[in-house]
Amino acid sequence: MFWYKCPHCFQFEPHVQEWLKTKADDVEFIRLPAALNPAWALLGNAYLAAKVLGVEDKIHEPLFHAIHVERKRFPDKQSISDFFVDKAGVTAKAFSSAYDSFSVRLTMTRGADFARKWGVTGVPSIIINGKYQTTAGMTKSYDRMIETIDHLVDLERKALSTTAAAVADR
Repeated sequence: MFWYKCPHCFQFEPHVQEWLKTKADDVEFIRLPAALNPAWALLGNAYLAAKVLGVEDKIHEPLFHAIHVERKRFPDKQSISDFFVDKAGVTAKAFSSAYDSFSVRLTMTRGADFARKWGVTGVPSIIINGKYQTTAGMTKSYDRMIETIDHLVDLERKALSTTAAAVADR
């Protein structure tokens, strides 16, 4: 889980990008914006709208950069719409339709439920196979966070393989 205005998420993102290049093919990474309070929903909806519009690659990292390097604020939906038009070439109408879509609202609601279930109180936070949670605070560095993710993925892979072998032996 992440939030665009979180400086830790911004600093962690390059580590995630590198990890995505080398992760195993059987590992699925799902980015989910955190909505730990209502103010976070504005930019969470923006990320999900980018996914709906198929422009996540044109928006995700540039939005982090705009916020943390260029110090842009994005106080409202209109400012985010202008950013999408400029960076992704989508129309304001297409952005608004995606941003206000049932799919985006449902995913944000599910994300908030997921965060509550896992007791997520800060970001970035990674949940592995619905069993484990890790954060930079737990691991003390972003590199260690990636190592922990890999370790937990390996644990889950071994557990699944043991379960599959036991079922096959029946």
